[in-house]
Amino acid sequence: MEIKRDKAQHFWVGFMVSGVFAVLAIALKLPNVYLYAIIPAVVIGIGKEMYDLISKKGTPGVADALATVAGGLPITMLALLFRQ
Repeated sequence: MEIKRDKAQHFWVGFMVSGVFAVLAIALKLPNVYLYAIIPAVVIGIGKEMYDLISKKGTPGVADALATVAGGLPITMLALLFRQ
């Protein structure tokens, strides 16, 4: 199974966004780090596709949004695994 480059890029954006927000939440000693990990990936994933739809500058797709959210899942799982 070949993963298209576009979907891989969406995945890595979700991964990086979740990682940055999770690290910030940990550094600020905020509770429920897993929420700070997954929510930005969901917002970015849906927001980007809404931007594509409204601006007509890209091709909006549910698969792209899901790929972005999927990128946030490994960080979210780690946050859940190591929560205190």
